[in-house]
Amino acid sequence: MVITSLFGAIPWVGSHLVIWVRGDFGVSGATLNRFFALHVVAIPLLLVFLVVCHLMALHEVGSNNPDGIEIHENLDENGKPVDGVPFHPYYTVKDLFGVGVFLIIFAIIVFYAPTLKGIFIDPINYKP
Repeated sequence: MVITSLFGAIPWVGSHLVIWVRGDFGVSGATLNRFFALHVVAIPLLLVFLVVCHLMALHEVGSNNPDGIEIHENLDENGKPVDGVPFHPYYTVKDLFGVGVFLIIFAIIVFYAPTLKGIFIDPINYKP
């Protein structure tokens, strides 16, 4: 109720916005469905969109060069910098390795030690 009431502080449209966000005059099932959809669909899609925009901008402009070394002065016959390291396959493999290590550790915790002695889940509330 408190979070949805924050929209009511917006001048002129606040009360209408609160009803629109809640889906009713009070917090109900429609409110829960809307916030569930926001957290499960809208926010991840927004994050994916921002990552794609970031990669497109990085590809267009290039990364910043704080050392002042101009790598575009020494080009090979294909027009690629001699001093540069290509993103693929080097950084792609490095990132995939990091994701793989994370997923293995995550799977071990989830399948073999889900409570992890009370760090993640309170053992009293966890009944297998």
